[in-house]
Amino acid sequence: MSPGLFPFAGLPLPRISPKPKAITRDDRFEVIVVGAGPAGLMLTFLLARYGLTAESVLCIDAKANRVQNGHADGLQPRTLEVLRSLGLAGPILDDGRHLPEFAIWEPSAIDGTIQRSSLARTTTPSSRYPHVVTIHQGKVEQILEAGLLQYSATGVQRRSRLVDAYIDSAGDAELPVVAKVECDGVVKTLRSKYLVGADGAHSAVRRAVGLELEGNGPEEVWGALDLVVDTDFPDIRRRSLIRSRHGTVFVIPRERNASGEYLTRLYVRMPCDLCGFEYAIECGLSLRDRTNSNAILEQACRVFGPFHLGLRGAVEWWSCYQISQRILNQYIVSDADDIGRIFLAGDACHTHSPMARMNVSMMDAYNLGWKLAYSIMGLTSVSLDSLQQDEVLKTYHCERFPVAQQLIEFDRQYAAKFAAAKEMSLCQDRSTSGVNDILGCRRRINAFSSGCSIEYSESILTRKAGQAVSFSGSCLLALTPGTRLPNVRLKRYADGDYCDLHDEMFSNGRFRVLCLASSDFLSSDGVSARALHWIGEALLPHFPGDVIEQFVIYPSEQCPRDWSCLPSSVKCHSEMRLYDGSAVHNAYELFGVDIHHGALVILRPDGHIGMVASLEGHAVLDDYFTSCLRRRCE
Repeated sequence: MSPGLFPFAGLPLPRISPKPKAITRDDRFEVIVVGAGPAGLMLTFLLARYGLTAESVLCIDAKANRVQNGHADGLQPRTLEVLRSLGLAGPILDDGRHLPEFAIWEPSAIDGTIQRSSLARTTTPSSRYPHVVTIHQGKVEQILEAGLLQYSATGVQRRSRLVDAYIDSAGDAELPVVAKVECDGVVKTLRSKYLVGADGAHSAVRRAVGLELEGNGPEEVWGALDLVVDTDFPDIRRRSLIRSRHGTVFVIPRERNASGEYLTRLYVRMPCDLCGFEYAIECGLSLRDRTNSNAILEQACRVFGPFHLGLRGAVEWWSCYQISQRILNQYIVSDADDIGRIFLAGDACHTHSPMARMNVSMMDAYNLGWKLAYSIMGLTSVSLDSLQQDEVLKTYHCERFPVAQQLIEFDRQYAAKFAAAKEMSLCQDRSTSGVNDILGCRRRINAFSSGCSIEYSESILTRKAGQAVSFSGSCLLALTPGTRLPNVRLKRYADGDYCDLHDEMFSNGRFRVLCLASSDFLSSDGVSARALHWIGEALLPHFPGDVIEQFVIYPSEQCPRDWSCLPSSVKCHSEMRLYDGSAVHNAYELFGVDIHHGALVILRPDGHIGMVASLEGHAVLDDYFTSCLRRRCE
């Protein structure tokens, strides 16, 4: 595909490994993705974008169509950053509801009627998109699938149900994963090098490999409604938590529907004695079979009282679910040689309340996608040797499992605050400390669920004990290995255009070396010039194709007169990636880098910082890349 046909499109990654000859058949693939929800579509889209063709990747889904309404409803700041880097955020930012404030309503100590006890900003200042944007899951799936079709003519194979999956290396060592798939009543046996289960909380892949979610059982029953409301409640257009003596409701403003009217999502805590919920739970019956949207709306009306809450038109979507916090302790299933073959992602490996669910699932896929692509294309240090474990792929579990653990712990804490009691007395929890407790819990959860504070632990891809770097005392957003690189607004040297660093580093599957040059940038024998010369002459040429890109930021007072003032490798490798670091924002102050010393930063393909080194210690970059990438000479 031509990169001009789609925003932020990039050239495919270079491929070193030969394609298995068998994948020319319609039952042999390099990757099979099970599930076409947000996680599965994100992963399939990324693999196609990075250069794996339709004959290499198959995505199947049991449903006939994608989600049309309801389900997950919000995108967090980091997810929006990633979608922007993929050229997919525009429709979401245009059509979604931006929600910067959060209100809490509680009973009055005088007469018990609900009143607003708090109104707070809930933003993530370090992100370009500082607050949640709500839009229904079907729209997200539509955008991802449209993106996929820009790279792959086949898209998703629907009405295809996974019957079984297992590893059979003896049958085919090159394509050891067996997947039995039923389509239109016919069961077909497929083989692949890897299989990914992104098929939700009731994952057929997880069941096939004999894994189970572990954790707390169901504790709370909740109803969810998408509707156009008729109400005099003042905060219906804000995210709001309403706690009355009749129960609890969470209000989520939503985008416009097809008729142009604003939707509202209501999460309603249902008393367990209502509609036989206790009986349903004991007997394992479907909660949808024990209630209906009218019962959920009636309970919401009781909580909203004395405010009026009515329905305009029909309920657009509803569901009923149980809050439980469960996690899969094993995200990767390996073969007899300890090589990861089957991966699980999204709700297939963690379940919790709707908080951040779609976001964490998509970020699982974003973490896994580039690692799978590198391994398949022969770009990792061991990926051409089928008898060795790929250490890059192994980091998927090490990085994403702790994120799910943290999410579930926050979810457990918030669920306790969110529905602390079945009924509130007139005076219960009306103290300032009670409100502050809820707000404090909410702030901690917002900081985590935004995705911007995720920090991956030490690994082959994240070196926390790198070369010493001089950070200034005015550091706003420290360059911490394992965290995502914050955005900064810069001025490009080549054409004088103003740009965002995140937009310049769009998701094309490449590693980046970001050089924050020091105050001797224009000195031909200075530390900056020596580091840039070494990177251009001794580092970049020794790795495949353009798999590592160089970015350079320099202090404003060191603006070069022309290209002749710089090492020739700078223009060669960074002509359109050379920036004035303080013409708009001051990148040095923002990142806390001492302008007199500078720094070198390795960015992984997912935008997380892999390592920070001093300009003098540039040789450690070679050690980093050699440990995880294949060198040209090999």
